Amino acid sequence: MLTRMKIGNPQKYKLCLGKDRLHRIEGEDGNNLFTAPASQKDKPKLYTVSSNAKLHYVGITIQRMSTRLLSGLNATGEHGYHGYKLKQGNYVLHIWSFDNVPPDKDEAKEELETIEAEVVLLCRILTGQWPESQNEIHFHQSESLHREMALTIYQYLQSSKLRMGTGFNQDIQKGARKE
Repeated sequence: MLTRMKIGNPQKYKLCLGKDRLHRIEGEDGNNLFTAPASQKDKPKLYTVSSNAKLHYVGITIQRMSTRLLSGLNATGEHGYHGYKLKQGNYVLHIWSFDNVPPDKDEAKEELETIEAEVVLLCRILTGQWPESQNEIHFHQSESLHREMALTIYQYLQSSKLRMGTGFNQDIQKGARKE
């Protein structure tokens, strides 16, 4: 049941992606590895990828973040999964972890997919465009708490100055304005 779910503060990383691979990752602390909870297996996470003041992608996973990124970058379309549209460039990755998730994995997945879809919808409503590299989304009927969590995530992205070093100057707030 959604009312038990709690969202944590986001972890923030710089990503440098090369042709179908992760060249470099850097956390806010300068560490070049994912740290917990992003590094934890079976920990529900919602993540966003952005660059140049644009939200590119919103996703969910229970895998370690490194495993999830690599599977999205290395996908070839075999078994129907084509992976991420974003393949090269510098990005900012935000990861929100959830606690008190429903014990039933299918129910937990549906709850996370619902929040994911609400974040994507907010991007569409507020910018007039879907996230630039979003290639699929799963829609479920939402409740007010799904929408509140999505709004918390999107407002964070809008208000956050995502300046994380040379080549990673970001300002999601600019991207949230209609052009």
